[in-house]
Amino acid sequence: MENRLRNLRKKNNLTQEELSLQLKVSRQTISNWERGYSQPDMENLHLLASFFKVTVSYLIDGDTITDASPIYEAKQPQTVSLDNQKLSLLKLLTLASCLTPLAAFGLLYLVNEYKIGLSEKQYRFYSKFGIFLSAINLVIIVLVISDLTIFSYL
Repeated sequence: MENRLRNLRKKNNLTQEELSLQLKVSRQTISNWERGYSQPDMENLHLLASFFKVTVSYLIDGDTITDASPIYEAKQPQTVSLDNQKLSLLKLLTLASCLTPLAAFGLLYLVNEYKIGLSEKQYRFYSKFGIFLSAINLVIIVLVISDLTIFSYL
């Protein structure tokens, strides 16, 4: 596959950088595919096939290339890669890190505003719960930052 990919890229007068921008992957990823160090996943195989107007089977097996008409292939069941799951988790954690401080602030504000109508026990409980929500937010922020740090090295 690596030779076919390199030949298609050169036939279309593209650099690895230009192709990587089209597919939204790094130049190193294109280089690794062309050297056979790694293989594109199904999503990227379909993007490559569509971009170069060839079939996925041509990219994989070298079956005949066709430029004549649009290619219609049966959709393969889409598998969610770990990267997509990780990205979804990161989005969820980011959203949670935005909402928990609002909940904590709102709770602490209401407790402080209505402390006269609360028993001592209720006042302590709601105050501690608000502080707990703030602590949870700090943990979520640390998780988001650590994930962003990990993603920046990939």
